Amino acid sequence: MTFKHFLPLAHTYTHTPAVIVFFNTTEGLHTFAEQPCFAKHLDKSNFLLEDIRPDQKQQIVESRSATMNSLTLASSSFGRGTDFQCMDQAVQDAGGIHIIQTHVAETESEEIQMKGRTARQGEKGSWSMVLRKASLTETYRIDDQVLSRIMETDRGVESNEAMWNLINDARLKLNILQLEELIKFVASKETTHQDAKRFSEALRTNNEEDVREYLEDCNCLPTASMQGKARILVLMDATGSMSAILDAAKDAVGKMFRRAGEIIEEHLGKGTETFEMQFAVYRNYSRSVCVSV
Repeated sequence: MTFKHFLPLAHTYTHTPAVIVFFNTTEGLHTFAEQPCFAKHLDKSNFLLEDIRPDQKQQIVESRSATMNSLTLASSSFGRGTDFQCMDQAVQDAGGIHIIQTHVAETESEEIQMKGRTARQGEKGSWSMVLRKASLTETYRIDDQVLSRIMETDRGVESNEAMWNLINDARLKLNILQLEELIKFVASKETTHQDAKRFSEALRTNNEEDVREYLEDCNCLPTASMQGKARILVLMDATGSMSAILDAAKDAVGKMFRRAGEIIEEHLGKGTETFEMQFAVYRNYSRSVCVSV
């Protein structure tokens, strides 16, 4: 499925109910919106993104996204817990809000959440998936011939169910592999974890000597090792109110770091050590006890 093929599909729904299209990434959403075939719909569409103002989000969620002939492009974060309010009876008469999911959710529970943005509390609604074949064969390692066979059959309940089962089985296999890698990672960090526990105890008991030693071990690098390098220290607020943002920040920084590594390797060669990045988190900053390091 290409952007060129996707647009007519989305457009057919705008003659009846409201349509909300969920994208896995903001980058993917913008890439779609910038396609020439979408140009005539650009000014009439709603863009529900994390970085827009709160009042704009509220307006789109509570009114503009559920009106007749409306088309909303949204990032996947709004597929969980967002209550799109349909006050237009014409939308209900035409079948309710239609959700188009353009990516395979990481877990089935996340997919169920996305489906739940429509047909809420007895209202009408519908849901469908429009996926790129390449993402299924490359990311989820689905056999191309098996996938093509199902796609060539007449679309009906049985073929749709077969397609969903194929995708869901591949997702479960990927989840298991990811879990196994996570378990290995946790095991490899056992020593670091024990050191951190001792550091926490040193903080609790005001043991300045152990605190200083731990911080010096973590942060003091030989001068020679820093020659020709840039060192970045990122300080993050880890208080309870910020917990929802921390995971998103870690994901964003992880992508940034990987991309920076690719660029450095491309231009300076593999194995080049150009910069280092460290993260420090803080919480409970109302304490009166300070430790100098």
